[in-house]
Amino acid sequence: MYSNRGKQIRGWSQTFGPVEQGFKCQVEIGDIIGGVPTIEIHVSRNEEPFALKATRTSQSASYTIN
Repeated sequence: MYSNRGKQIRGWSQTFGPVEQGFKCQVEIGDIIGGVPTIEIHVSRNEEPFALKATRTSQSASYTIN
């Protein structure tokens, strides 16, 4: 599990990998300032470009690699 408890900013991006099949990416935002965020989870397999797999306007979103 990775946790980031730094100062609040308007945009954030993080890349993880490689990960195995069954890996669950879960994003949770605790304190919201100035509106509900849109969370996007992008996945890339091997040398392929990243593809959007989950998007949600909420405090949390998740996606499991299949």
